[in-house]
Amino acid sequence: MRRRRRHSSTLPSAFVRVDMVQVEPLDDEPGPAHPRAGEARFHGDRSSSPPFMPPRATAWHPNVLREDGPSPGPPSPQDHAKFRHRIQVSSVLLTVALVFFLSRASNFASAVDTSRRHESKPACNPGSTIRRRSVCVDRVVRYHPSDIEVSWLKAISDVKSDEHSWNEGCHKVRTEESELRETISGIQGLAGAEKEQIVKRHLSSHEVENCDGVKRRVYLEPLVSFLRHPLALCVEKNGTDVLDKSYLLVPRVEEVTHADSYKWLFDAGASTYNTGAGAASQSWFVETYRARGIEFDRIIGWEAARTDPKIQWGDIPADIKRKTSWYNIPASATVGHADNPLTFIKALTKAEDFVVFKLDIDTPKVEVPLVQQLMNDTELHTLIDEFYFEHHVKGSPMQWHGWGDLRRHETPLNDIQDSYEVFYYLREKGIRAHSWV
Repeated sequence: MRRRRRHSSTLPSAFVRVDMVQVEPLDDEPGPAHPRAGEARFHGDRSSSPPFMPPRATAWHPNVLREDGPSPGPPSPQDHAKFRHRIQVSSVLLTVALVFFLSRASNFASAVDTSRRHESKPACNPGSTIRRRSVCVDRVVRYHPSDIEVSWLKAISDVKSDEHSWNEGCHKVRTEESELRETISGIQGLAGAEKEQIVKRHLSSHEVENCDGVKRRVYLEPLVSFLRHPLALCVEKNGTDVLDKSYLLVPRVEEVTHADSYKWLFDAGASTYNTGAGAASQSWFVETYRARGIEFDRIIGWEAARTDPKIQWGDIPADIKRKTSWYNIPASATVGHADNPLTFIKALTKAEDFVVFKLDIDTPKVEVPLVQQLMNDTELHTLIDEFYFEHHVKGSPMQWHGWGDLRRHETPLNDIQDSYEVFYYLREKGIRAHSWV
């Protein structure tokens, strides 16, 4: 005769089915079936809240006999294997889903960052005024070369020469001496406080549109002669020095930026603050731009020549020293390299900032690749406002006034005609590109 185990209590019971994860009430009268393997009876008061609490569990052995036969035994190895397989599949699916989500999130963040960087002034390309982070950025609509610049663009291929006297080029300069003197007068007039009766007709310019759709002209010195002072060597042979920077037309703050923008100077070939092969550059930029109402917030320089730190830092004014980083290492031309100045510019600056970049390291194999990167990178066109570059080329009389003989110069962009094309191209892209000394 089969024996049935009963609990001595007459209180209602419940059992938990592990496979269904639910609680069902049982009636102990008359004689309920034995629980299955994995079931447990809980005894308590049905009227308690929650029901059957506090519980008291009774475990049943899986081999206890039931009225309809023995209860099933414990799970088989095959059941365990199936369970492990389900867990593994679930884990794999969860991992795949997580990787997919993180990948999409990363792509979205990258797209947002890229879009923010390109929300900038699309130089010389028609379009709406750009607003970025609630800061309005003026848009360069078009570059307008002056008539005298256009004449030199057309003539440079004919007048360029490796002669010491630069005969053909100087002949054109002397022919246009009156216009070139008016050009210098216009540049000096715009640089000074007096703006009445300034002759602007020989000056080149950018047509700039502000956030209200109002357009204005912002002037630049024209590209003429061998891209130094227009009268140097050819007219004032003993007066105007080839290192004279007075032909450079530096803008006023209201022409190119606004008072609360962040202003950067990147100087590749910085020498020291008060010295340099072509005279000081660091102090010239600080003082000249300050006179135009532009105070640099950060200055970053590179100088390859080994320099005593006391010489570099000894002459820098305290207010400039606090915002200057000066690397006594060569600048790199490798794209994305940590020592590439353009890497710094792309990582640190924004479209609404005012950015000046000067390149003069007297090493064409480094300078030319950097210029090519600048010409080909549209993001840099939106970040850099002013570019100063001393381009060492053949076809210029500067070979006999400091550069040395470059007639066997084999790097790309190695001719003065290339210089004209580089500066003109960058100006068309909205960058105020200047030929440095």
